[in-house]
Amino acid sequence: LDRLMIAGMVLVGLFFAWKEGFVRHDTHSMTFFTVALLIPFFIEYEKPTGSSAISPVTFYALRYVVVVTALTGLLIAGGAMSYTPRTFIAKWNERIVDNYKVLTRLPTFKTNQANTVANRRQQYDLPNIRAAVGQATVDIFSWEQGVLFLNGLNWHPRPVFQSYAAYTSSLLAINGDFYADPQRAPEFVIFKLQEIDGRFPVASDTEALKIILRDYQPLFSEKGYLLLQHAPRGQGRVPEGKTLLTRQIKIGELIDIHTWNQQPLLLNLDIRKSWLGHLMSFFYRLPVVYLDLGTTDGGHQSYRIL
Repeated sequence: LDRLMIAGMVLVGLFFAWKEGFVRHDTHSMTFFTVALLIPFFIEYEKPTGSSAISPVTFYALRYVVVVTALTGLLIAGGAMSYTPRTFIAKWNERIVDNYKVLTRLPTFKTNQANTVANRRQQYDLPNIRAAVGQATVDIFSWEQGVLFLNGLNWHPRPVFQSYAAYTSSLLAINGDFYADPQRAPEFVIFKLQEIDGRFPVASDTEALKIILRDYQPLFSEKGYLLLQHAPRGQGRVPEGKTLLTRQIKIGELIDIHTWNQQPLLLNLDIRKSWLGHLMSFFYRLPVVYLDLGTTDGGHQSYRIL
């Protein structure tokens, strides 16, 4: 039972590392290969007790096949960060030396960090926003939460406080309910539209965003940050509104919407997964899907859809 529990924990940990590394992929896959590099050393060799037991030579050969494979994957994935066979050990030693220097020169490290904070406070100083907000509650729509702390503002965050992490129906609803509740919604919002991974700019945190567009009034902008103040014009979540078009389409099919180009539009996509897609998304990830937009002036943009 002990061996079964340990093996289960190791396999579950390895699976989570795999999912974390490959759902987004790019350099995040270094996480999986780093864990895979260490996993073989959690498994100990025991003397054979039956005819089906493997020999020590086979055991250690398998261990180092896994280690070499994981190290190869780590170097391939880390190539974008200059992790190569020539620099891998050097970078590793560099981190060790840097950590040693920090530990032996803590007062200097503290001074340098304080200077960095002072420079950031000057760089992101927002005196007009700070004066307007005062001690009222404020949330920020970007991934730059540090701006709030550098300006000493009273942060009142939505539950999923990084918008790019709010993309499932349940997470969207949690943030939407937060902003729909007048007792919980912050008095001010600092808004700076930011997305990651080439996503469509307003495709994340949509339920909260719709309420902000309805219930918040723009005041002014400062250093690229737009200050909004709570001015409710409705109750609860924003209803879906009038349906203009419902259609089942195939990947790559063009939809012409220029008929409605004089009004704001809300697009809902229900992308169905096949049984193979469900299996693939559980063990690996789905292929990347893009939304291609063509404008009446001949422009073209392509955005990633989660």
